[in-house]
Amino acid sequence: MIRNALTVALCAALGLSGALGWLWWAAKARNDALVAQNADLQRSVMVLRAAEAQAAEAHAVAKAAAARWERRAAEIQQTLNTLTEGIEDAPLDPDLADRINQLRTRDPD
Repeated sequence: MIRNALTVALCAALGLSGALGWLWWAAKARNDALVAQNADLQRSVMVLRAAEAQAAEAHAVAKAAAARWERRAAEIQQTLNTLTEGIEDAPLDPDLADRINQLRTRDPD
């Protein structure tokens, strides 16, 4: 009788040990998957931060270019006002108009 009880107890202990081993293995596998996912997400965050910095730099460059174009347009308008000062409703010479249009479309850099 005691022998049967010991056998049952040992079988139960062995079964419990196997179940705990399986649970440990499953938890380790899940942990490894989460570590890999964390590394992937950290790389994604680094890429997004780099893209954000690049976009901020591109915005600053575009803003500076817009300011240059605005200054250039003001210079052209001032030149045009100087050239036509005192001349009311006078049509521009076609060559002068072409030259002004070329100045307006040329990159100020």
